[in-house]
Amino acid sequence: LVGANVGEEGIPPEWLNKISEWPRSLEKLRLLGHRLALARSQGTPQPPIRYFWLGVLPRNMVFLAIVLAHGLRRLLPPY
Repeated sequence: LVGANVGEEGIPPEWLNKISEWPRSLEKLRLLGHRLALARSQGTPQPPIRYFWLGVLPRNMVFLAIVLAHGLRRLLPPY
């Protein structure tokens, strides 16, 4: 959200260095920003960014398990 307002230069380097959400890397985020800027300036749609889907599926399953475990834990005493 910060980058949308001030660009990559306005984001502290320590924030950028801590991005480690595989397969969405810093380079993928830069590519996404570039394509969004092109789409806005040219008014034409850009091709989608391709992710390694065999990596995204297990990653999302792990996050789903974490979210469900947290929700189920909230149902147990003490409330």
